[in-house]
Amino acid sequence: MHSRPRAVSKEEASIPTLGDLEDCLVDTRSAIVAFSGGVDSSLVAAAAVRVLGERSLAVTAVSPALATGELDGARRVARTIGIAHEEIRTDELAREAYRRNGDWRPGLRAAAEHHVRHPLVEAGFGKSDIRRVARELRIPSAEKPAMPCLASRVPFGTAVDRTVLAQVDRAERAMKDLGFRDLRVRHLGAKARVEIAEQELARACGPDRGAVERAILGAGYDLVEIDPGPLRSGALTRGLPLADPGVGT
Repeated sequence: MHSRPRAVSKEEASIPTLGDLEDCLVDTRSAIVAFSGGVDSSLVAAAAVRVLGERSLAVTAVSPALATGELDGARRVARTIGIAHEEIRTDELAREAYRRNGDWRPGLRAAAEHHVRHPLVEAGFGKSDIRRVARELRIPSAEKPAMPCLASRVPFGTAVDRTVLAQVDRAERAMKDLGFRDLRVRHLGAKARVEIAEQELARACGPDRGAVERAILGAGYDLVEIDPGPLRSGALTRGLPLADPGVGT
C-alpha cells in the first residue's frame, strides 16, 4: 500500500527553502557576490555556485575597516562551498566624506543604480531562515555572529581614520582572546563602550569583568563602560536602512 502524501500546512508552505533562493538565480547569466564570509553572503554564494557554477564569483573588499581574521574566514568559507574568490583592495579612507563619518549612507542608492540584487530578500528569507538553510548546507559560517565593518563602531560625527579602526580592532581581538564571540567595542573617544551578546553578558559583568576592563584598557582606551543591556546590532546607526547582501549581474 502507498501511504497518502502528508498535507503541507499553510505555515510550512510559507517557509522559504534553498530551492526558492536558487530559483531567484536561475535566469541570471552570471553573478558577483559581495562576500564577507558571514552567514548571509555565504548562503548567497553557496546558492550562486550551485546554480551558476563557474559563472559565479565571490569578491571580498579588503581595507583597514575589515576586522582581523575576517579575510581568513572568508577564504575558508569560499574554499568549502567551492566558489571562485577574489580580493580587492579598497581605500575608503581616501574619501573625505568617509573620514568625516556623517549620517548619510549612499550604499543603497549606489546598489540600486548599479542593479544590485538582494536574493535573500527576493526569496523571502528572514534571519532564522538564513541560518537554518546554511546549517542544512553545512556552511562553516552558519553560526558565525554578524561582523559589520569596524567603522560601524564609530558614532556619526567622529572622524574615522586608521588609528581609530586599529584601536577598535585591537580591543575586539582582546575580547575574543577572552572567549567572547559576539560583541562590539563602540569607540567614544577616550572611552570604549563594550556591548556583549545576551548569552555572554553575565560573565562579562560578573566574574570576568576585571579581565574585560584590562583587555580594553590594554588596547589604548582610558575608560571602559560595559553596557548592562545585551548587544543591539546597529546601535550607532539606529533608524537607517540596512542593505542585505546582494549579487551584481
